[in-house]
Amino acid sequence: MTVHCWTSRPASGAALAPTPPQSGQRIGRLCDDPGALAYAPQTVNRLRQLRSRRTPRARG
Repeated sequence: MTVHCWTSRPASGAALAPTPPQSGQRIGRLCDDPGALAYAPQTVNRLRQLRSRRTPRARG
């Protein structure tokens, strides 16, 4: 039986991809990072504006 190297790629790629909550947490940290603001002020300010409009969700 021959095993092809491409059969393991989707599994390894999926393991390295961040989950949606991890992505949101990283974006939140970037919004608070002065270096990110200096690098891309329009993007960071837009993300901050969107974050401030978001209504807090009930956690339970």
